[in-house]
Amino acid sequence: MQLETILNEWEVDSKIDITQLEINQQDITKLHVKYLRYRGHENLKLKKLQAQLRALKLQKYEHYTEGPSKETQHWHLPARGKILKSDAKEWYIEADNDVNTKQLEIDYAQEKVETLDSIIRMVHNRHYLLSNIHERIKWTGGG
Repeated sequence: MQLETILNEWEVDSKIDITQLEINQQDITKLHVKYLRYRGHENLKLKKLQAQLRALKLQKYEHYTEGPSKETQHWHLPARGKILKSDAKEWYIEADNDVNTKQLEIDYAQEKVETLDSIIRMVHNRHYLLSNIHERIKWTGGG
């Protein structure tokens, strides 16, 4: 699921019709389940990406320090060939395009999880918001 899709759905779901406060109140549970399900899926995707990055970093480390294997023979070595172990992590792995691409995927997935956490907090607080709207209507209506 794309971040933009999540935000578009929340834009629709976050609207409150003050003429139907009871229906909005009843929808809180549905919204909570919906966004909790999304968060669960996105969090699992994030964990998978993080595991893939750890494995990729290990492969890159071995590739840079020990030379290519059958799986990594298509990867390029620096101009000077194998490098020192201390340089592998500090310079080469952190600057590697594959590692940085995977890190960007993780950052995007993390942003989705954080957005869903924020939405879930808003859904949780929706009960109080609806109660306040109801009280305000009663107060301004004279009773």
